[in-house]
Amino acid sequence: MKENIHLKKRSSEIFDLIKNTPYYFAPLGIISGLGLEEKELKNKPFIGVLNTWNELNPGHKHLNNLATAVKEGIIEAGGLPFEFCTVAPCDGWANGNVGMRYILPQREIIADSIEAMVEAHRLDALVTLSSCDKINPAVLMAAVRLNIPTICVPGGPNLFEIQFSPNYKGIDNKLYDDFFEKTKCVSGATYGACEFMGTANTIQCLMEVMGMTLPNASTIPAMTRMKYVIAKNSGRQIMSLLEEDITASKILTKKSLENAVIADVALGGSTNSALHLPAIANEMGIEFDLEIFNKFSKEIPMIVNVSPSGRYGTSDLYKAGGIPAVLSRIQDYLHLDCLTVTGKPLKKNIRRIKVL
Repeated sequence: MKENIHLKKRSSEIFDLIKNTPYYFAPLGIISGLGLEEKELKNKPFIGVLNTWNELNPGHKHLNNLATAVKEGIIEAGGLPFEFCTVAPCDGWANGNVGMRYILPQREIIADSIEAMVEAHRLDALVTLSSCDKINPAVLMAAVRLNIPTICVPGGPNLFEIQFSPNYKGIDNKLYDDFFEKTKCVSGATYGACEFMGTANTIQCLMEVMGMTLPNASTIPAMTRMKYVIAKNSGRQIMSLLEEDITASKILTKKSLENAVIADVALGGSTNSALHLPAIANEMGIEFDLEIFNKFSKEIPMIVNVSPSGRYGTSDLYKAGGIPAVLSRIQDYLHLDCLTVTGKPLKKNIRRIKVL
């Protein structure tokens, strides 16, 4: 058994703080009820795997399999993974009904629940899996609060099988019944986030820009083998972050937040980033003036031809080189010294990128 007792920077408290007391056997006995051996519990770091899977949200339906891949990577690298879940409603279900009143509040609920689970169980590091609108910023907010080694695994976009029409013919379901029926079958054809550059894909992309994902993780389509490779590699890499003591606060900084705004402008990203980036900044204790969007909008062109501002989908952006390709085109504006979850600065992650 590979021992990494020196990496149990928080989880060792579960046993050490009550050593030589009558309470010592309580946590040991309870946790052993999970089917784990005492040696594992005492010698391996506890790695949380936040899985926002559910059967209501198509953007999250595939995350169970990704979570399995993450755990495999953690185990291979000598960690002990513990998977847990939180709420993750779908904005699409709530559109046009009272359900929408519950959507934005979920951001804080999710962040609170992640914080509570990780702190209560003294987890040493965290890997998050998320796809959709309010869930993505919530995991970043939680990462800032917890300030432990954290890697985000974005669920990725679904496949783009329909393009927006400027006159939206057929959506009245009256004059174009056949067209409307076909449209329903391809407008959300697979698991994954809604494929245009809406809030979900925008924040997934900005997770990568800020250094919280492995390179290219945000735009790899949900239903591809590479998504599982990224998930497993993320599980392995979290152990490296723990070894090197690279916590979230060393990655999520004022500079990386500015990089997110710069990239958002270049992507033609969702205006909801102006709602979520300030919330993340607030957790960081950083003042965030919305004027920063105006500032960079005057300096930086939109260079990504992705719907709804362009004709292609987010999966097409991946084929063209993904976020590293975008960043390589705007690198003169970026803070390239920002640390990322690769353990390297942003500059090294994009230096050999080719734009297709």
